[in-house]
Amino acid sequence: MSFIEKLLRRFNNANKKELERKFQEGYIAAKKELEAKKEAEAKKELEAKKEAEAKKELEAKKEAEAKKELEAKKTSEEQK
Repeated sequence: MSFIEKLLRRFNNANKKELERKFQEGYIAAKKELEAKKEAEAKKELEAKKEAEAKKELEAKKEAEAKKELEAKKTSEEQK
């Protein structure tokens, strides 16, 4: 009986160690995946912010050009 008990204990210890190892591997993989997801979200936010700034700059340029054209029209009308 002693031999069988020792064998069962070794088997249980081996299973526990294997389960712990698999858990650690899974935890590490999940952590890496979460970090990658956060990094991807940060990149998306940065790109969206850049696009919004580019749109604002383009709109400001259009407005400035429209004002210049309007002023040019006014001055040409005044000169007539």
